[in-house]
Amino acid sequence: MAALASSLASLTITPLSSATPSRSCSTGTGNGNGASLLRIECSSHPQKKATAHHNKSRPKKRNPYDKNRHGPTVYKRLPKAPPIWGFDTSDLESEEGAGVVAEASATTEA
Repeated sequence: MAALASSLASLTITPLSSATPSRSCSTGTGNGNGASLLRIECSSHPQKKATAHHNKSRPKKRNPYDKNRHGPTVYKRLPKAPPIWGFDTSDLESEEGAGVVAEASATTEA
């Protein structure tokens, strides 16, 4: 860590003397006296990020046939979903029904 700090402390950046614009990044080792050369320039045609591009290129109501065009269709709300779990009472109802049938057959035989 100390070696990195000492190398950064001795680094000097000198501006380029040429006035010609360039679209490249270049770094030099220096001109012999220990000075380093560093040139960083912006891109000439930066790209838009995805959301900015989609906002810029989305369809807009510019034509006469678009004047009645509305946004997305709004639908009715869906009914409430059934519960994920519940009590199964079908076994209890079938046992009660079987008991009633058994009692009814016993009373008709007597």
